[in-house]
Amino acid sequence: MVNAEQFDISGVKLGMTQAQAIAAVTDNMHVDSSAISFDPFPQPSVVTKQKEPTYFEVRHGATALRVHLKPQVPFNPEQTLVVSRISYQQPWAQQTAVQMKQQALQKYGEPSNGRDSGFLQWCRQPLDKNVGCHDFFGPKLELTGTELTLSDPQYREAINRYRRQRTAS
Repeated sequence: MVNAEQFDISGVKLGMTQAQAIAAVTDNMHVDSSAISFDPFPQPSVVTKQKEPTYFEVRHGATALRVHLKPQVPFNPEQTLVVSRISYQQPWAQQTAVQMKQQALQKYGEPSNGRDSGFLQWCRQPLDKNVGCHDFFGPKLELTGTELTLSDPQYREAINRYRRQRTAS
């Protein structure tokens, strides 16, 4: 059992505000904020009704860090968007996949699904050794080849509950 909620990718953690995530990216990746590109097609937020970005990313060559944002529920005017998913991806190469696996094991410890499968997962509720983590219960860190993703369904579920409450009223 692992609490992936405490993990970070490039200094970015789940639940951070957009401003905190940008500060973490610029500090940890040693880039200027001008290197960050935002969702070019922001959609109206179901919570604020304002157009807001659903993600921002930093690219360095073919390597990319993408930080996904969701509206904060319950609404907080000082923290309208929070980090709901972080993904870091490098171009596929066998050597890169091996290096990323070694780095992930060193940083995050023993995966919840063991080391034998083609992908590694860290979570609170693994289904079974070598099977993986339940997709609907809490934060999960997953390494598949050369892509590392940290996500938590609680942010999507909070928005779904908010929609249902608004529809019922």
